[in-house]
Amino acid sequence: MSKRLPKTIVGFDPGITAGIAILNLNGELLLLKSLRHWSRSSIILEALSIGNPVLIATDRAEAPRAVRELAQSLNLTVFETLREETLEDKSSVINEYASKTGVRIEDEHQASALYAALKAYNSFKNDFKSIELNVERRMSDFKEALIEEVKSDLIKGVPPERSIRERLSQSTVQSVDANLVEQLRKQLL
Repeated sequence: MSKRLPKTIVGFDPGITAGIAILNLNGELLLLKSLRHWSRSSIILEALSIGNPVLIATDRAEAPRAVRELAQSLNLTVFETLREETLEDKSSVINEYASKTGVRIEDEHQASALYAALKAYNSFKNDFKSIELNVERRMSDFKEALIEEVKSDLIKGVPPERSIRERLSQSTVQSVDANLVEQLRKQLL
């Protein structure tokens, strides 16, 4: 069974030397590097070897053509900053991240790419936290219902492993959800 690659945010700073920074959706740095004499295909290969990109980010208010073309090649949206940030603002964000994580930034291209990726991640960070809490709550509800169904199946003579396997199949999960909805409706009426 092959390992699932993480969904990623790719910060990209084009130029003669390009910077690329790849974060997972938890804000953890997976790759930070500079590439001299790069091509779009080399950037794509780097990004796809690390994860499954879901967003391309730039540190500019208007994405450079190379960033737009990279995003188009991968069929992704481009994240642009709302305004051009000062070098001081960028340095503050990057230095804070580097001091927290121990990441070593080797040049301005890596710094720009990392800033772009961090800015994009931070724009979604609160929504990501909300999603995590919502999913955890729903998984807890689902877990309780699944345990009850598996216990019920055990009483009926169905081995727990088989019951779990069957109930976790897509069609069974939907029927468990439908059963819960029906039970709730009966309680409320």
